[in-house]
Amino acid sequence: MQNQRLNKSDTKVSNATKSQKIQQSPDLMMQLQRQLGNQAVIQLMRDVTLSPETLTQLQNTQGNQVIQNMLGQTPVETPKIQRKIDEDKVAEFKELLDLSSVTIVEVPNNTSITLDTKFGDYPDGSTYNAGAISGMSLLDVNYGAGADDMRTDPESAEFLGSKAYDIVDMSGGGGYMHTHNMVMYNEGITDVNRAILHEMGHAKQNEGGANFATANQIILEYHNVLINENRFTDLEEGEDAELRLKYLDASSTSKNNKKTWDDFVAHATAETNPQKDQNKRLIDELLATITGLPKYKGLGDQVKENLKNEYYNRL
Repeated sequence: MQNQRLNKSDTKVSNATKSQKIQQSPDLMMQLQRQLGNQAVIQLMRDVTLSPETLTQLQNTQGNQVIQNMLGQTPVETPKIQRKIDEDKVAEFKELLDLSSVTIVEVPNNTSITLDTKFGDYPDGSTYNAGAISGMSLLDVNYGAGADDMRTDPESAEFLGSKAYDIVDMSGGGGYMHTHNMVMYNEGITDVNRAILHEMGHAKQNEGGANFATANQIILEYHNVLINENRFTDLEEGEDAELRLKYLDASSTSKNNKKTWDDFVAHATAETNPQKDQNKRLIDELLATITGLPKYKGLGDQVKENLKNEYYNRL
């Protein structure tokens, strides 16, 4: 997943919203998060009724710990696991992807590591090839030149002291930031090796000029899953090694059920689309993969349907 930065928190919530039942949807929650800030949404959701469906969708987009906060639950503290980035596994993945360089940061589940803690001050083994960013923090990576302004703003003090782990959790638990060629993920995430391979796959895409700024996100993700992440099946056996054929929700909806694959390609590569060049290259490479590799035999039509559906669902 390619990361987008999180907004500064605002802890103020109008009393008029309290104890009311509202119609909830993932889009509404995301809109509230952008407009009010993460902490405001957390406080709001403590005072309204959450449906099981909304909980599931929020968990998928915002992270487990955030849902616990929304419910007013205290996350269970587990013993600190002192685990270092597996540099041998990273080297294996770099060779597999023919990737020249990448920076990796594992964010500790530790209250002393905040949004503004420099990566050079992270525990030993929590970073890989991070010399170029050792003097930077997650705040710098997210906000760029605006980070210094936030450091001098008294109203930002609480936000700067936020636990880095929680901030990353709210963006899905990890991601790839092409501006710094950096993979970041939270300590203790499930299927850590597959997750790292996925994010390193985005680094490989970025070497070819494809990233969140230059290509459509859904096309970028499908290309990464099918060409890079699914190479995990060549290395591992068992349930975790199953082929992944979609990104998130590829269900048929009113937005996509009358659209064809050709409609999708024409829209994604239209002359008026500033991302047309990278979109076309990614689609061509994706098609060559699903038609050329034996592991995708008989699955090509399903992959194309999934991609077409999810593309239109996100428009």
